[in-house]
Amino acid sequence: MTFTGGTPGRAALHLARAASFAPSAHNSQPWFFVEEGHDGGFEVQADPGRRMALTDPDAREMVAAATQEEESPAQAMPLRHTHRGPFGPEPVTEELLSDLRDQARSEGVILQMLDVPEMVGMLARLVHTAERAVRADLWRAVEPAHGVGPTGVPVAACRAHPDLTLLAGRDYLGLSRRYTVPERRRGAGTGIVAVLCTPYDHCADWLLAGQALQRVLLCTAGHAVMAGFHTQSLERPDLREEMRRWVTAGRHPQMALRLGRPPHVRPTLRRPLRQVLTRAPVPLVR
Repeated sequence: MTFTGGTPGRAALHLARAASFAPSAHNSQPWFFVEEGHDGGFEVQADPGRRMALTDPDAREMVAAATQEEESPAQAMPLRHTHRGPFGPEPVTEELLSDLRDQARSEGVILQMLDVPEMVGMLARLVHTAERAVRADLWRAVEPAHGVGPTGVPVAACRAHPDLTLLAGRDYLGLSRRYTVPERRRGAGTGIVAVLCTPYDHCADWLLAGQALQRVLLCTAGHAVMAGFHTQSLERPDLREEMRRWVTAGRHPQMALRLGRPPHVRPTLRRPLRQVLTRAPVPLVR
């Protein structure tokens, strides 16, 4: 394998080495790999010069072009942003919601839309109970506040009162201590409330839930729909068990979220690659 244009990035070398172990007709290895920038991207392309014309006359084994279905999630990655606060009035189509259910189902996970007011109210009470406990605990309240800033959650994304929607949000700026939102103002802009849940609750199920969440978020981002997360009640075993019993019909809740179209998209900065790409294993902190 020959590289031009400088030394390849560590991630690209790892991917190329792993991909090169794939089987091929008569070990012809009819492929090459393209790095976009220094670990900026990675492509697998067919190498026509190494095609076995008699063994594979229709070039059936040389297909490497990505379908639109495969390209769409990649294109949606930079578009996805977490939304904190009320959504705008434009609805999420039933067609998209059906697609999101299918996306989750492909990973063996259920995306349960809470379209019954009583169920939404039950989840809202559990989230509020957990969030109220966090706000009353000085140390736990300080932790998310430290995440606000140029390299964390933008201040502008936290300025909506966390109690405007039916599901209480994180109070990054301590707004709940300054004033209370009247009951008549709560609920507008809540959007679609949903819970990702799994039949079991083993480590493999957590991973499947993460893969399903990835599919859901990238699918929504491609349609200008964003998600807001409300994991407070999932962080307490007693409240999570109540969710399992009363909200998800015995299935194990893995993520609670709202879906909608935000009035403003506020991107958050990401750490530079030099801070997240290491050359040596990092000790696991327990």
